[in-house]
Amino acid sequence: MSPIPLSTIPIQLKKDTPSKVTPEALQKELNAIGLTCQHTTVENLKKYIDETVSRFPSGNIQGYGVFQYDIKSMQQRAMSGKPVYDLSEIVKPLTNIHSNWQPSGTSDYSDLLSTVGYPDNFDLLLANYKGFAGQKSSNTYQANDSTVEAIKAQFVKIADNISSVLVSDIDHEDLQPMFVNIIRPESEQSTDYDNTVNRNIYLIKGVSPDHRSCEGIGVLNVLYRLRIKNYKEKKSRHQSYQLDVTVRASLYEGERGLKELKSEVDFVKSCFKRSLFMSGGIPLTAEVTVYDSLPEPSRDVYIHSLPLQQTNNDYLNAIVFYEPDLEGIGCMDNTGSDAQAQYSKTITSGFSFTLSEKICVGAKFCADVLLAKAEFNINLEISFTEQWNSTQSETISFTVPKNSKAYLYRGNLSCALMKYDIKKQTYSYTEKGRFLTNVIKTSPEPILGKPVMITKKEQHTENGLLPFWERP
Repeated sequence: MSPIPLSTIPIQLKKDTPSKVTPEALQKELNAIGLTCQHTTVENLKKYIDETVSRFPSGNIQGYGVFQYDIKSMQQRAMSGKPVYDLSEIVKPLTNIHSNWQPSGTSDYSDLLSTVGYPDNFDLLLANYKGFAGQKSSNTYQANDSTVEAIKAQFVKIADNISSVLVSDIDHEDLQPMFVNIIRPESEQSTDYDNTVNRNIYLIKGVSPDHRSCEGIGVLNVLYRLRIKNYKEKKSRHQSYQLDVTVRASLYEGERGLKELKSEVDFVKSCFKRSLFMSGGIPLTAEVTVYDSLPEPSRDVYIHSLPLQQTNNDYLNAIVFYEPDLEGIGCMDNTGSDAQAQYSKTITSGFSFTLSEKICVGAKFCADVLLAKAEFNINLEISFTEQWNSTQSETISFTVPKNSKAYLYRGNLSCALMKYDIKKQTYSYTEKGRFLTNVIKTSPEPILGKPVMITKKEQHTENGLLPFWERP
């Protein structure tokens, strides 16, 4: 019986020549950080490079493009709040550094892979997505006046660690581009060297003879941080240094793997929403859409709703909010009294059904709803964090002035649990209930009838394009 053929991924590629670490370029990099001893001559460096590369692991996974993330641009977006419309704004191909292959068509999956490979997104998937195949490794290499042999051995260890995060090793030719030009010049005003470089490569496995399909695709992200104290003071000897290397990699094989990749990207978009790819250490909160009525289940509704952790490899869940309302929970009639009165009440907040999956760890969500009824406008600002994985009870108190009456209302949301079937690529509702908020409002008059939600959601475009996180 013939073996069942593995499904492949369509892609168009053309052969390229991988970049190598050259002794001339490496000499400039080493001189820039204070290493100018006899070991850094071009002749010696060529020998050291050849000896080091010969000890690199070698496997059947290759690269098809090297790129880096524009961290400065991401930080600026975090400051301005402007979302990313096109990934070319923040994902920059390194045209001077090459791998074994390069794409020759439009469907190269780079948008999907660079979304998963970005460290913030990758780490979110590791913490909240059970089916995520990605692996992460962090190592620190440090030495005092290290010998050349020790430095060579450490770079071999780094290559081993880069390759070991994948099930199969990376072709040694595609490991070299990960080391090209990773030592950058430091500012003239700095006495200590402290520089961070991110280097990324799209991965390819099992390219077909006609270069029009492959067995798998993936992404590799390597973050280097090199620190040297007083690097300008010692020009004739090897200095003490610390090199932190963090490796992230994920590989997707066949049709099933491609579906998983797309689902992971949708999960990331749903978690970060308009703050996707905004970096800079500023806490960002993703705003969840509240619909005026229950919408038809769809991908668009999924990414605009509250995502839950993935605990089953076959589907994702999200909570869809709709039909905000006010619930009367108390009235204090202090008319005819010459003294103010105190009122206290214990309320329980949370979901009316048990969450089998939890709200994502490390993510922050909010909803901002404006309700109108007669002459009243009521704003409900709701925060969704991990605390809502279970119900919460608290006692509220308020004071009613003399000869007055106060009505107490709580904002609530209808909600439905939506399931995204990864294999079938379908969406459906599985459960409905209510979210009882801890947002309390008072009114001197009763609010009769159901309030109307004033829709505040605006769809922003740039040159006719939706922001990247909202696009399929």
